[in-house]
Amino acid sequence: MKQATLINFNFGITVYPDLLRYSPKTDMYQGELLVQDGDAGTVSISANLVDVHFQIFCTKWSRVIQIPTEIEGETTEGTEFVNFGEPVLFDSGVRSITYSLYLLLESYRNEPSTEKLEIINQNVQFLKFENSLAGFTMEVGNVQ
Repeated sequence: MKQATLINFNFGITVYPDLLRYSPKTDMYQGELLVQDGDAGTVSISANLVDVHFQIFCTKWSRVIQIPTEIEGETTEGTEFVNFGEPVLFDSGVRSITYSLYLLLESYRNEPSTEKLEIINQNVQFLKFENSLAGFTMEVGNVQ
């Protein structure tokens, strides 16, 4: 496939990373994991780990639209969410996660429960992201 570089600096969109695909890349091993610890910053913990290949996709973007108000002739700005034709790859890589988190994700896939989802979200909020996802705090709504 050929490639062309576009110069469209007058058109921008806000995307929403909302789909994560992952698969194990290694077996369990003993190692050190860097996690975000609130005010303490990044800390290292010793744990059983597994490396997972991940891909984060965006399935929708937003644009500003004009919404008519109750006063004739006046409008206000609002946001409209638009689906991409196909999910757009936003970020990918390999991350180390605790083996217990990986087992919990698999357990949730097999037998979903609110309690397991809460524990998953307590664990993934400490994952540290870089580059395009710097400052991103993950929150999981479902695992399939």
